[in-house]
Parts: sequence; C-alpha cells; structure tokens
Amino acid sequence: LQSNRPQIYDIRCESEIWSGYLKVYICTPTHSGTVHVPFVISILNLVKVLTAAGIEVAWEALSFSSFIQSARNQMAQKFMESDYTDLLFIDADVGFDVEGVLKMLLRDVDVIGIPVIKRQDKEEFTINMLRDLNGKHIEKDGMLEVASVATAILRIRRNVFKNWNGGRYFDAMYEGDRMLGEDVWFCRKFREQGGRIWIEPNVLCSHTGQKSWVGKFTKEQ
Repeated sequence: LQSNRPQIYDIRCESEIWSGYLKVYICTPTHSGTVHVPFVISILNLVKVLTAAGIEVAWEALSFSSFIQSARNQMAQKFMESDYTDLLFIDADVGFDVEGVLKMLLRDVDVIGIPVIKRQDKEEFTINMLRDLNGKHIEKDGMLEVASVATAILRIRRNVFKNWNGGRYFDAMYEGDRMLGEDVWFCRKFREQGGRIWIEPNVLCSHTGQKSWVGKFTKEQ
C-alpha cells in the first residue's frame, strides 16, 4: 500500500507495517545464461508486489562470467553506481515464497539472507549457525544470527559496501584443503569489520538442479 508521503512506502506483511525509503536492486548471476522456471515465477511475483507497493525495483542478470565472485563484484559495483538502497542477490536456480522475501526486506539490519536447501536428498541448508554459551540460537525479533549464509537469497544495504574496509567484496579462499566460496568470504570479512549477519527462517524455497529440492529452515533445526 502506497503512502501519501513522497518517497515513503508502507508494506503490510503478515500484519507487520514498515515505513521507510526503499529502492531494491535485484541481481542474478548466471554462468550459462540459463534461469529456471521456479525462479522466473518467483521473481515476476516479487517485482509485481514491490511495484504495486510503490517501491522502485530493478532486476539485472549477468551471464557468462567465468567466476561467480567476479560476477558478484561487478554487480555490487553497478549497484553502488546507482541510487538504489538495497542490493538483493537472488540466484537463477532458486524459487521462493514472496511473502518471506518481503518480510526479509523489511528487517532493520544491514545483511540478511534466507537459507536455501542444498541440492541433495539429505535435508541441509546453506548456513553456518551461531549459538550462545547454552547452545541455543541467537535470536532477535524472529531473526537468527549466523556466521555465514549463502548468497542465493541475500539482501545487503548500501552502507555495507560504502563502509567496506577489505578490498574486494567477494572472493574465494582455501581453508586447508577445502575451498570456501565467495559467500563465506563476504560474511567473514563483514563480521571481521564488526558486522552481524542474520537469516529469515521459515521461508519455503526450492533449489533446482537435476530436480527441484524444496524445504524451509526452521528455528527448531
């Protein structure tokens, strides 16, 4: 629902009301130029809902980049050259519940993602959880704090990049014999700079490969 005030928008999401200035820059890197049907349906619905709410939204795909970290760095740079407030990475093999993504966008934190199920039959999610001294999740207003979350669905505010103090935003790294992806790199660098990373639980997502795996991460896991 659009407010009468200029550049201020109201969105109602699960009875929560948020008012603020929001311009969303959606970025999708795709190595082969291919996108999957669940992604297309989800992104069309998301853009439709944001536009109906009076929120300016742009979507851009970057294809045929040899390295995913390079693609994400290019997209982050283009975002910083724009006047958009929020960068939202959504991968081309991911489908999602639009209501959950909307709720994530309204959160008053700098970095937040949605755990996406891995493309395997054993149910696991692309996150590294943080826990307190009692082994419990670190929770804030329904969000959970993590050490890292995949960039499959990840929202980053402009001030994160503006205040960045670590060279490249995304890169790959080795930890022993194990290669860690650009998402873990970003999360570690951001946390080293004093940032905190959150996830929005209870959002149904699909992850498409040879088939579509569907699941949602809950607080009980």
